[in-house]
Amino acid sequence: MDTRTDIHRPSAIIPSDYQYVAIWTMNIQGIGDCEFIRQERKIAKAHMDRTKGEVRHYSHGSCGICGNVQAIYLVLFYHEKSNEYIVVGVDCAQKLEMEADFEGMTRFKKLCADAREQVAGKRKAIALLSDAGLIDAWEVYTTPWPVHTADCKSAGQNQYGDDNGIEFKCVCGLDERVREHDQYEERTIRDIVGKLIKYGNISDAQKVFVGKLLGNIVRRPIIKAQRAAEHEAAGPVPVGRVIISGTVTYTKEVERPVYGFSRYDRGSGYETVTKLIIRLDNGSKIYGSRFANLEKGDRVTFKATVKVSPTDTKFGFYSRPTTDVMSAADKKFVKTVAWG
Repeated sequence: MDTRTDIHRPSAIIPSDYQYVAIWTMNIQGIGDCEFIRQERKIAKAHMDRTKGEVRHYSHGSCGICGNVQAIYLVLFYHEKSNEYIVVGVDCAQKLEMEADFEGMTRFKKLCADAREQVAGKRKAIALLSDAGLIDAWEVYTTPWPVHTADCKSAGQNQYGDDNGIEFKCVCGLDERVREHDQYEERTIRDIVGKLIKYGNISDAQKVFVGKLLGNIVRRPIIKAQRAAEHEAAGPVPVGRVIISGTVTYTKEVERPVYGFSRYDRGSGYETVTKLIIRLDNGSKIYGSRFANLEKGDRVTFKATVKVSPTDTKFGFYSRPTTDVMSAADKKFVKTVAWG
């Protein structure tokens, strides 16, 4: 038997010098375990890419400390002093109290169980969605989050740019693809399917709702074309203190800070206010705070101060709205008739 002289031999081990990195191998029982290990290997690879260290095998067995050849659960540790990695059996890691970073076998077993439950939940979700004619929702759920393309200079760039601090502008349209991926319909479907996988059930009302969301996704290009045509046909936003008529097409609740005696004193925090988008008779749209208890679909004639958007002459912002739109002459006539 060879006598070990390396720094990782059992007699020389200093547990505090070893940093837990990831699960290295385990008893694979299903596709869920495979996916779990794949993710752990990604974590290990990223760590190695940063340190440029290598995995060393000084023993003749699976475990890098005791040399056990039958160890089926192995953990990867990093030794900074030697810039080396070793794979260690779970039993050795626990006996040597290396679990300060590892968190022990309990966490490891839980991760394995969670992986298996995730696979079982996905299988059931696919079956339920298929039976309901909603399998397209699974495609929405499994569509990966957009990333930079390989030829985009922004790919792999951190928040400070490259190693020299130089930032590269994205040329692959990532922001637009993220907006498309994370629209209301897709975001809601992913949330419902995710809960279906977790809890194993979906209500009849949710099935109807998911079907409606999928329909909206299918019709989205048609709706987009219609809105583009409406925008093209619209006239410019009237500017100044004007009397205008239109229909409320959109309502939204937003939060804004509550100020005290000055605009620098936020006082008690935030308040919720309702905003409206009103489509005017010439097709242009204006945005502002709700007034006169208006709701979506209501038609209104009012006076307001309107400013045009700096980026779109067919969209503007209104302020100081009032429904008292009689002219001075009309008011004088009414007063004369009423009082003689």
